Amino acid sequence: MISATEVRLAFIDENDLSPKAEQRVIVQQAPRSKLVPILLISLNVGVVALLFVFAAPKLGLHWGADEPDPVSEAAQLDPALLVTPTGRRLDVKDFGGYLFEVTRITFSNDPAMRSVTITVPGNPPRQGVFRVRDSFAGGLIRVIEINASSVVLEHGGDQRTFMIEGGDPADVWERQPSGVQFIPARNSGAFPDAPAGKPQPPKDPVVLPETPADDTAEAGRVPEGLTLEELPDERYYALPQKEFQILVRTLPDIMENDFVFGKAIDPETRLAYAARVMNLRSDSVFHTHGMRAGDDIVSINDLDVRQPGDINTAARQVGSALELKIVIWRGDETIAFIFHAGPQD
Repeated sequence: MISATEVRLAFIDENDLSPKAEQRVIVQQAPRSKLVPILLISLNVGVVALLFVFAAPKLGLHWGADEPDPVSEAAQLDPALLVTPTGRRLDVKDFGGYLFEVTRITFSNDPAMRSVTITVPGNPPRQGVFRVRDSFAGGLIRVIEINASSVVLEHGGDQRTFMIEGGDPADVWERQPSGVQFIPARNSGAFPDAPAGKPQPPKDPVVLPETPADDTAEAGRVPEGLTLEELPDERYYALPQKEFQILVRTLPDIMENDFVFGKAIDPETRLAYAARVMNLRSDSVFHTHGMRAGDDIVSINDLDVRQPGDINTAARQVGSALELKIVIWRGDETIAFIFHAGPQD
Protein backbone atom coordinates (compact mmCIF):
# COMPACT_ATOMS: atom_id res chain seq x y z
CA MET A 1 0.00 0.00 0.00
CA ILE A 2 1.45 3.32 -1.01
CA SER A 3 1.47 6.06 1.57
CA ALA A 4 -0.19 9.40 0.98
CA THR A 5 3.23 10.91 0.42
CA GLU A 6 4.26 10.46 -3.18
CA VAL A 7 7.56 8.72 -3.62
CA ARG A 8 9.66 9.53 -6.69
CA LEU A 9 12.48 7.25 -7.78
CA ALA A 10 15.69 8.68 -9.31
CA PHE A 11 16.96 6.49 -12.09
CA ILE A 12 20.66 6.42 -12.93
CA ASP A 13 21.81 5.95 -16.52
CA GLU A 14 25.24 5.58 -18.10
CA ASN A 15 25.68 9.32 -18.76
CA ASP A 16 25.51 9.97 -15.04
CA LEU A 17 28.31 7.46 -14.35
CA SER A 18 30.80 8.70 -17.10
CA PRO A 19 33.02 11.75 -16.22
CA LYS A 20 32.28 14.98 -18.14
CA ALA A 21 35.09 16.56 -20.20
CA GLU A 22 36.28 19.99 -19.11
CA GLN A 23 35.39 22.77 -21.62
CA ARG A 24 38.38 24.90 -22.63
CA VAL A 25 38.72 27.83 -25.14
CA ILE A 26 41.63 27.43 -27.56
CA VAL A 27 42.83 30.60 -29.31
CA GLN A 28 44.55 30.03 -32.66
CA GLN A 29 46.32 32.77 -34.63
CA ALA A 30 45.15 33.16 -38.27
CA PRO A 31 47.74 32.43 -40.93
CA ARG A 32 49.55 35.60 -42.03
CA SER A 33 51.22 36.10 -45.41
CA LYS A 34 54.62 37.73 -45.72
CA LEU A 35 53.12 40.20 -48.26
CA VAL A 36 50.75 41.79 -45.74
CA PRO A 37 53.35 44.17 -44.19
CA ILE A 38 54.54 45.19 -47.65
CA LEU A 39 51.00 45.97 -48.81
CA LEU A 40 50.29 48.01 -45.67
CA ILE A 41 53.46 50.06 -46.14
CA SER A 42 52.67 50.67 -49.84
CA LEU A 43 49.15 51.82 -48.98
CA ASN A 44 50.43 54.30 -46.39
CA VAL A 45 53.07 55.68 -48.78
CA GLY A 46 50.44 56.07 -51.54
CA VAL A 47 48.05 57.99 -49.28
CA VAL A 48 50.85 60.35 -48.14
CA ALA A 49 51.98 60.95 -51.74
CA LEU A 50 48.42 61.70 -52.88
CA LEU A 51 47.92 64.20 -50.07
CA PHE A 52 51.21 65.89 -51.01
CA VAL A 53 50.20 66.22 -54.66
CA PHE A 54 46.93 67.95 -53.74
CA ALA A 55 48.51 70.19 -51.12
CA ALA A 56 51.58 71.25 -53.16
CA PRO A 57 49.84 73.93 -55.32
CA LYS A 58 48.25 75.53 -52.26
CA LEU A 59 51.62 75.60 -50.49
CA GLY A 60 53.26 77.24 -53.50
CA LEU A 61 55.51 74.26 -54.22
CA HIS A 62 56.63 73.67 -57.83
CA TRP A 63 58.92 71.14 -59.37
CA GLY A 64 60.07 70.20 -62.82
CA ALA A 65 60.52 72.48 -65.84
CA ASP A 66 58.55 75.68 -66.25
CA GLU A 67 55.49 75.75 -68.49
CA PRO A 68 56.37 76.40 -72.15
CA ASP A 69 56.05 79.95 -73.36
CA PRO A 70 52.93 80.54 -75.54
CA VAL A 71 55.15 81.72 -78.40
CA SER A 72 56.94 78.36 -78.43
CA GLU A 73 53.56 76.59 -78.72
CA ALA A 74 52.65 78.71 -81.74
CA ALA A 75 56.08 77.97 -83.23
CA GLN A 76 55.30 74.25 -83.08
CA LEU A 77 52.34 74.68 -85.43
CA ASP A 78 52.62 74.23 -89.17
CA PRO A 79 53.42 77.75 -90.51
CA ALA A 80 50.67 77.30 -93.11
CA LEU A 81 48.08 77.29 -90.31
CA LEU A 82 49.10 80.83 -89.29
CA VAL A 83 48.83 82.48 -92.72
CA THR A 84 45.59 83.98 -94.05
CA PRO A 85 44.58 83.68 -97.71
CA THR A 86 45.86 87.24 -98.20
CA GLY A 87 49.35 86.28 -96.95
CA ARG A 88 49.17 87.95 -93.53
CA ARG A 89 50.64 86.00 -90.59
CA LEU A 90 48.48 85.70 -87.49
CA ASP A 91 49.70 87.28 -84.25
CA VAL A 92 48.28 84.58 -81.98
CA LYS A 93 47.97 84.74 -78.19
CA ASP A 94 47.65 81.92 -75.64
CA PHE A 95 44.81 82.07 -73.13
CA GLY A 96 43.71 79.02 -71.19
CA GLY A 97 45.65 76.73 -73.52
CA TYR A 98 43.91 78.06 -76.65
CA LEU A 99 45.70 79.91 -79.46
CA PHE A 100 43.85 82.71 -81.24
CA GLU A 101 44.28 86.25 -82.58
CA VAL A 102 42.19 89.25 -81.58
CA THR A 103 42.06 90.55 -85.13
CA ARG A 104 39.79 93.55 -85.01
CA ILE A 105 37.31 95.45 -82.86
CA THR A 106 34.22 97.23 -84.13
CA PHE A 107 33.49 99.93 -81.56
CA SER A 108 30.25 101.88 -81.42
CA ASN A 109 28.59 104.29 -79.05
CA ASP A 110 25.80 101.71 -78.90
CA PRO A 111 27.05 98.76 -76.79
CA ALA A 112 24.83 96.36 -78.74
CA MET A 113 26.76 97.19 -81.94
CA ARG A 114 30.22 96.46 -80.49
CA SER A 115 31.93 93.30 -81.68
CA VAL A 116 35.34 91.63 -81.73
CA THR A 117 36.73 89.52 -84.57
CA ILE A 118 38.61 86.41 -83.43
CA THR A 119 40.82 84.42 -85.84
CA VAL A 120 42.02 80.90 -84.99
CA PRO A 121 44.80 78.98 -86.80
CA GLY A 122 43.68 76.67 -89.56
CA ASN A 123 44.02 75.90 -93.23
CA PRO A 124 42.74 78.45 -93.94
CA PRO A 125 42.39 80.28 -90.59
CA ARG A 126 38.78 80.73 -89.49
CA GLN A 127 37.21 83.96 -88.26
CA GLY A 128 34.25 84.67 -86.03
CA VAL A 129 32.54 87.87 -84.91
CA PHE A 130 31.46 87.96 -81.26
CA ARG A 131 29.65 90.42 -79.01
CA VAL A 132 29.60 90.84 -75.25
CA ARG A 133 28.48 87.63 -73.47
CA ASP A 134 29.22 85.52 -76.57
CA SER A 135 31.72 82.67 -76.19
CA PHE A 136 34.10 80.63 -78.34
CA ALA A 137 36.56 77.73 -77.91
CA GLY A 138 33.65 75.42 -77.13
CA GLY A 139 32.09 77.92 -74.76
CA LEU A 140 35.19 78.04 -72.53
CA ILE A 141 36.28 81.59 -73.40
CA ARG A 142 33.69 84.34 -72.94
CA VAL A 143 33.67 87.98 -74.09
CA ILE A 144 33.24 90.17 -70.99
CA GLU A 145 33.79 93.72 -72.27
CA ILE A 146 34.63 95.48 -75.55
CA ASN A 147 36.35 98.86 -75.37
CA ALA A 148 37.65 101.24 -78.03
CA SER A 149 41.05 99.54 -78.30
CA SER A 150 40.85 96.43 -76.10
CA VAL A 151 38.70 93.44 -75.24
CA VAL A 152 38.34 91.62 -71.92
CA LEU A 153 38.04 87.81 -72.11
CA GLU A 154 37.35 85.27 -69.36
CA HIS A 155 38.41 81.64 -69.04
CA GLY A 156 37.79 79.53 -65.95
CA GLY A 157 37.20 82.60 -63.79
CA ASP A 158 40.43 84.26 -64.99
CA GLN A 159 39.96 87.56 -66.88
CA ARG A 160 42.55 89.05 -69.21
CA THR A 161 42.62 92.24 -71.29
CA PHE A 162 43.87 92.00 -74.88
CA MET A 163 44.98 95.26 -76.51
CA ILE A 164 44.71 95.95 -80.23
CA GLU A 165 48.05 97.02 -81.68
CA GLY A 166 47.88 100.55 -83.03
CA GLY A 167 44.34 101.17 -81.83
CA ASP A 168 43.27 104.80 -82.12
CA PRO A 169 39.62 105.65 -81.40
CA ALA A 170 39.96 108.87 -83.43
CA ASP A 171 40.54 106.97 -86.68
CA VAL A 172 37.10 106.25 -88.20
CA TRP A 173 36.98 104.36 -91.51
CA GLU A 174 33.33 104.86 -92.29
CA ARG A 175 31.46 107.90 -91.04
CA GLN A 176 28.01 106.34 -91.47
CA PRO A 177 26.48 105.19 -89.20
CA SER A 178 27.78 107.69 -86.66
CA GLY A 179 29.86 106.39 -83.77
CA VAL A 180 31.15 103.22 -85.47
CA GLN A 181 34.92 102.73 -85.55
CA PHE A 182 37.29 100.12 -86.92
CA ILE A 183 40.18 99.01 -84.71
CA PRO A 184 43.09 98.51 -85.52
CA ALA A 185 43.58 101.88 -87.09
CA ARG A 186 45.95 103.23 -89.70
CA ASN A 187 49.47 101.78 -90.01
CA SER A 188 48.69 98.78 -87.78
CA GLY A 189 49.52 96.30 -90.56
CA ALA A 190 46.63 93.95 -89.80
CA PHE A 191 44.47 95.36 -92.61
CA PRO A 192 45.21 97.58 -95.60
CA ASP A 193 44.87 101.25 -94.71
CA ALA A 194 41.93 103.17 -96.03
CA PRO A 195 43.00 106.19 -98.09
CA ALA A 196 42.71 109.53 -96.33
CA GLY A 197 40.04 112.01 -97.31
CA LYS A 198 36.52 111.61 -98.53
CA PRO A 199 35.73 108.96 -101.16
CA GLN A 200 35.79 110.34 -104.68
CA PRO A 201 33.44 109.33 -107.49
CA PRO A 202 35.00 107.09 -110.14
CA LYS A 203 36.73 108.80 -113.04
CA ASP A 204 34.98 108.62 -116.40
CA PRO A 205 31.89 106.77 -115.15
CA VAL A 206 30.24 104.53 -117.71
CA VAL A 207 26.59 105.34 -118.36
CA LEU A 208 24.60 102.41 -119.67
CA PRO A 209 22.13 103.03 -122.45
CA GLU A 210 18.56 102.70 -121.38
CA THR A 211 17.33 99.18 -122.02
CA PRO A 212 13.93 98.98 -123.69
CA ALA A 213 11.33 97.19 -121.64
CA ASP A 214 10.20 93.77 -122.75
CA ASP A 215 6.68 92.77 -123.65
CA THR A 216 5.90 91.53 -120.14
CA ALA A 217 6.82 94.86 -118.56
CA GLU A 218 4.92 96.82 -121.21
CA ALA A 219 1.81 94.79 -120.52
CA GLY A 220 2.17 95.43 -116.78
CA ARG A 221 2.50 91.73 -116.04
CA VAL A 222 4.96 89.96 -113.74
CA PRO A 223 6.35 86.42 -114.11
CA GLU A 224 4.05 83.64 -113.02
CA GLY A 225 4.30 82.79 -109.34
CA LEU A 226 5.58 86.25 -108.26
CA THR A 227 3.92 89.41 -107.12
CA LEU A 228 5.03 92.92 -108.00
CA GLU A 229 6.29 93.44 -104.44
CA GLU A 230 8.48 90.31 -104.64
CA LEU A 231 10.44 91.47 -107.68
CA PRO A 232 13.94 92.60 -106.66
CA ASP A 233 15.22 96.09 -107.32
CA GLU A 234 17.94 95.26 -109.87
CA ARG A 235 20.75 97.78 -110.11
CA TYR A 236 23.20 97.30 -113.00
CA TYR A 237 26.72 98.71 -112.97
CA ALA A 238 29.18 98.51 -115.86
CA LEU A 239 32.83 98.61 -114.78
CA PRO A 240 35.88 99.00 -117.00
CA GLN A 241 36.95 95.56 -118.17
CA LYS A 242 40.23 95.47 -116.22
CA GLU A 243 38.52 96.73 -113.08
CA PHE A 244 35.78 94.11 -113.39
CA GLN A 245 38.31 91.32 -113.96
CA ILE A 246 40.22 92.37 -110.84
CA LEU A 247 36.95 92.54 -108.88
CA VAL A 248 35.85 88.96 -109.63
CA ARG A 249 39.38 87.56 -109.32
CA THR A 250 40.08 89.12 -105.92
CA LEU A 251 36.51 88.97 -104.54
CA PRO A 252 37.45 86.69 -101.57
CA ASP A 253 40.17 89.16 -100.46
CA ILE A 254 37.81 92.13 -100.90
CA MET A 255 35.15 90.44 -98.78
CA GLU A 256 37.70 89.78 -96.03
CA ASN A 257 39.34 93.22 -96.04
CA ASP A 258 36.43 95.58 -96.80
CA PHE A 259 33.66 94.04 -94.70
CA VAL A 260 32.87 93.06 -91.13
CA PHE A 261 30.15 90.40 -91.17
CA GLY A 262 27.82 89.09 -88.50
CA LYS A 263 24.93 86.66 -88.44
CA ALA A 264 21.43 87.87 -89.31
CA ILE A 265 19.22 86.03 -86.82
CA ASP A 266 15.48 85.46 -87.18
CA PRO A 267 13.96 86.71 -83.88
CA GLU A 268 11.30 83.98 -83.88
CA THR A 269 13.27 80.86 -84.89
CA ARG A 270 16.68 82.12 -83.63
CA LEU A 271 18.20 80.72 -86.82
CA ALA A 272 20.70 82.51 -89.07
CA TYR A 273 19.30 83.41 -92.48
CA ALA A 274 21.96 85.74 -94.00
CA ALA A 275 25.35 87.42 -93.51
CA ARG A 276 24.78 90.90 -92.09
CA VAL A 277 27.13 93.75 -93.05
CA MET A 278 28.20 95.11 -89.66
CA ASN A 279 30.55 97.64 -91.24
CA LEU A 280 31.97 98.51 -94.64
CA ARG A 281 34.98 100.51 -95.76
CA SER A 282 33.96 103.79 -97.31
CA ASP A 283 36.42 103.41 -100.22
CA SER A 284 35.12 99.95 -101.15
CA VAL A 285 33.68 99.49 -104.63
CA PHE A 286 30.52 98.10 -103.02
CA HIS A 287 30.09 101.13 -100.76
CA THR A 288 30.61 103.41 -103.76
CA HIS A 289 27.78 101.69 -105.61
CA GLY A 290 25.26 101.79 -102.76
CA MET A 291 25.83 98.90 -100.35
CA ARG A 292 25.65 99.96 -96.69
CA ALA A 293 26.12 98.63 -93.16
CA GLY A 294 22.99 96.81 -92.02
CA ASP A 295 22.38 95.11 -95.39
CA ASP A 296 21.82 91.33 -95.26
CA ILE A 297 23.60 89.42 -98.05
CA VAL A 298 21.44 86.42 -99.01
CA SER A 299 23.16 85.21 -102.21
CA ILE A 300 26.21 85.70 -104.45
CA ASN A 301 25.77 84.61 -108.07
CA ASP A 302 22.74 82.52 -107.05
CA LEU A 303 24.68 80.70 -104.28
CA ASP A 304 22.79 80.96 -100.99
CA VAL A 305 24.44 82.78 -98.08
CA ARG A 306 23.12 81.84 -94.65
CA GLN A 307 26.01 82.93 -92.41
CA PRO A 308 29.36 84.78 -92.66
CA GLY A 309 31.23 81.56 -93.42
CA ASP A 310 29.26 81.16 -96.67
CA ILE A 311 30.63 84.47 -98.00
CA ASN A 312 34.13 83.15 -98.67
CA THR A 313 32.79 79.92 -100.19
CA ALA A 314 30.49 81.76 -102.60
CA ALA A 315 33.12 84.40 -103.46
CA ARG A 316 35.59 81.69 -104.52
CA GLN A 317 33.03 80.25 -106.93
CA VAL A 318 32.79 83.51 -108.89
CA GLY A 319 36.16 82.96 -110.56
CA SER A 320 36.06 84.31 -114.11
CA ALA A 321 32.30 84.85 -114.28
CA LEU A 322 31.00 87.39 -116.78
CA GLU A 323 28.65 88.86 -114.19
CA LEU A 324 28.69 89.39 -110.43
CA LYS A 325 25.27 89.44 -108.77
CA ILE A 326 24.90 90.10 -105.04
CA VAL A 327 21.37 90.03 -103.62
CA ILE A 328 20.73 91.79 -100.31
CA TRP A 329 17.77 92.42 -98.03
CA ARG A 330 17.37 95.94 -96.71
CA GLY A 331 14.37 95.99 -94.42
CA ASP A 332 11.42 94.82 -96.52
CA GLU A 333 13.25 95.59 -99.77
CA THR A 334 15.20 93.15 -101.96
CA ILE A 335 18.04 94.71 -103.97
CA ALA A 336 20.26 92.98 -106.55
CA PHE A 337 23.63 94.63 -107.25
CA ILE A 338 24.72 93.39 -110.69
CA PHE A 339 28.23 94.19 -111.95
CA HIS A 340 29.55 93.37 -115.42
CA ALA A 341 32.33 94.42 -117.75
CA GLY A 342 31.75 97.57 -119.75
CA PRO A 343 33.38 98.75 -122.97
CA GLN A 344 37.03 98.01 -123.74
CA ASP A 345 39.42 100.31 -121.83
